[in-house]
Amino acid sequence: MAVLLGVVVAHSAALGDRRNYPYVAPAKPLAHKGFTVSVWTTTYYQAVTGDIIEAGAAVEEPEDTVTDLKDDLGLERELALGIGVLVAHQSPWWPDVRFDYYPVEFVGQHVLSKNLRIGDMSFRAGQLVKSRFEAVMLDSTLLYTPLRLGQKRSPWLILELGATIRHTEAGLNVRGTGIWRVGSERYDVPFLPMGFLALDVFPFRYFGLRTEARAITDGTNQWLDLAADFRSWYMKKSVWIGLGARLQKLDVTQAGEGGLDATILAGQGSLGIRF
Repeated sequence: MAVLLGVVVAHSAALGDRRNYPYVAPAKPLAHKGFTVSVWTTTYYQAVTGDIIEAGAAVEEPEDTVTDLKDDLGLERELALGIGVLVAHQSPWWPDVRFDYYPVEFVGQHVLSKNLRIGDMSFRAGQLVKSRFEAVMLDSTLLYTPLRLGQKRSPWLILELGATIRHTEAGLNVRGTGIWRVGSERYDVPFLPMGFLALDVFPFRYFGLRTEARAITDGTNQWLDLAADFRSWYMKKSVWIGLGARLQKLDVTQAGEGGLDATILAGQGSLGIRF
């Protein structure tokens, strides 16, 4: 009995004495209290093309009620900075929550080649006008992950499905130089529901492709928002850098109320952190 007790004590002492072993810090879990938080910022270099269709007949004949954003107003490419936040639950029963802030701004000046009407104001051919098109989009998204393949910490395929509520405030101001004449149009949409789909494909452990799509249509009017970027992960998949593009296609035409047919194409670079 004494011999057996001595062996147990010696064995326990050998396990407890690790002074000759290097210290290995325990890996920090990605989730705290059952969820992770991701924060990112995205820089957009974007260009806009398309038409604005004014409602009703011309005010001063003859004039055109269709304004080309590029050829008539000379709107130039501009930089913008967006912000996103994602709260992802570890429980499959609770949806993840995502918020996105996406600004749009274009300015330009151009000598009109035709008589033009913006809002309630008319502008004559040969006149120099200065224009500004601004928009702010705020997205709130609830999403689920019905498909996840690969290791828990490093899946190679992720499918996300959900719904987005988009709040949009947009406006166009056109001012004729040398005269007190400003034409304005507003395009505010308080709440617009959109379907959301995202797919992550990471064939390599720390490098892959992220694609996202938001869309709504009634058969005639539509808003399509597509984005894709290549992402590279660092620091045990806690930080990422992305590079890609975003395309938005907005086509809204109402009888007697005018419309907007615009396309915004942007190159984008993102930097995010997950904790």
